[in-house]
Amino acid sequence: MMLCDLDLSVSDYVPEKISYEDAVNKGREGIAVWGDEYLEVFDEIITSPHIDVYPAEKKQGGAYEYLLGNETTPFVNYNYDGLESYISTIVHEMGHGVYSELSAENQNIYNCTPDIFTQEVASTANEIMFHKYMIENADSEEEKLYWLDKEINLFLNTIMIQSLFSEFEDYCYKTIEEGGALSADALSEKMLELCKLYYGDAFTISDDTGINWARIPHFYNNYYVYQYATSNTYSASICEMVEENGQEASDDYLEFLKAGKTADPVSLLSIAGVDPLNDDTYEAAADLIGDLIDEFIETSCADETDKKLEAESGENDRDTMFQVSLLQGLTLGDYEGSVSVADLKEKGDIGIGTFDGLNGEMIVLDGTVYRADGEGKVEEVEDEELIPFSNVTFFDEDEKETLEGIDSIALLQKELDKKVEELGKNRFYVVRIDGTFPEMNVRSEYAQEKPYKPLAKVLETDQTFFDYEDIEGTVVAIYCPAYMSNMNASGWHMHFISKDRSKGGHVLGLKLKDAEALYDVTDKFELELPNSEMFSDFDLTIDQSEDIEKVEKKTE
Repeated sequence: MMLCDLDLSVSDYVPEKISYEDAVNKGREGIAVWGDEYLEVFDEIITSPHIDVYPAEKKQGGAYEYLLGNETTPFVNYNYDGLESYISTIVHEMGHGVYSELSAENQNIYNCTPDIFTQEVASTANEIMFHKYMIENADSEEEKLYWLDKEINLFLNTIMIQSLFSEFEDYCYKTIEEGGALSADALSEKMLELCKLYYGDAFTISDDTGINWARIPHFYNNYYVYQYATSNTYSASICEMVEENGQEASDDYLEFLKAGKTADPVSLLSIAGVDPLNDDTYEAAADLIGDLIDEFIETSCADETDKKLEAESGENDRDTMFQVSLLQGLTLGDYEGSVSVADLKEKGDIGIGTFDGLNGEMIVLDGTVYRADGEGKVEEVEDEELIPFSNVTFFDEDEKETLEGIDSIALLQKELDKKVEELGKNRFYVVRIDGTFPEMNVRSEYAQEKPYKPLAKVLETDQTFFDYEDIEGTVVAIYCPAYMSNMNASGWHMHFISKDRSKGGHVLGLKLKDAEALYDVTDKFELELPNSEMFSDFDLTIDQSEDIEKVEKKTE
């Protein structure tokens, strides 16, 4: 294993795109344990004009906070990238911000700017609490593993690696103090030695790792980096006390934040119940890291065991495209549901279809079944409702690509076809396309009453069209191989649902600005036919290709 392997994701979970407002709200929920007084200050800062959120030309990168002049409300600089993972940065900088404001409001100008030794306690405490919140509220084992990894890496980067840097820094100053000299070769040799010591025999450390010292700007601030390691140790102790003692410990923490730099760091931290001179403080942080690693291993093993058991039992096979009935049966007018929504969820968490009586277009996304009805409205569907036709599978990302500047559904299909040609055109695919669409043209239809008319006739009178502009959302695209033409529509079939889950339907046309396309390749197929008199009496040998073409494209 090499050091670069530490950057690889240990989970299949992909942080979702999220608006800045939603990111702030989720971050706020994650640190709500600090209490109402803390959240009031948080709200005051985050809603003030002192927050610079988005990247801009010539804007400084990164994220940082600072207090200026006689202001009590600090300034915070972000470069928000639109991903859920950035919430860690939001709460980190707001930890600094709340600390600065509480200090400024309660202390004079000489004591209102806390030293870095305690400043990083406030920021990393927020990260720890936020990660803990995300771990406890994860919707899947993969998401839980993702946030456990984030929490473990927080400690890796701020305790172990910063301790390594601190030891390197100490070597530099002592060499000079003893009358020695420093060269680039000597510095690289020392850094390489320390990397091998800290990472151990489990890693292959290449010789060029030694030059790593040259990229660390903190080394130009004497004895700076050790404070990251100590701060995260103390914040871990504070978080543990809050978990054990509740509001009383939170109140002590707020008193610490209000104290600014009115005393030395040891005395200040004692207000929050932390003793930097006691070995138990550092052992407690080590125990917390150990508990996180144990939980990660337990979760990872449980996830692998569940997948193995599912594979052995044949239940919930994640690599099977499940289909209810034949599209040809639906085309002839069999709209009578045969499989419940509850049973469909046992077969997949992403897909498309329709409902009993042809009552709208179905979009299945993240395990939730939605209906886009004839009025253009979207709703979640009850488990008891029946389904006459659908395709679903369990989504597992196999491939990913970025899409940009696609001006028609035909061009989108052509782009998706490239991946199909690459991976094999005789397999099944479901593609989740999350992005921004300057134009989205969809259709749905009103529920039908018996006796049912053929689908092409229904669409002549009862389908409704909806055109949306500059809309964010997800296209669920199902691909069936050409040999499926007597059982389904070969090629691509797409449904859309907006990000706010209020709009959707069968996709007839679109323009795509930018999107991320996630591919799931499926090699198995399962079909459940309806046990209805209508379906049993159909002559399915009739060529329905023209009717299917009308169904898939816009007809008025």
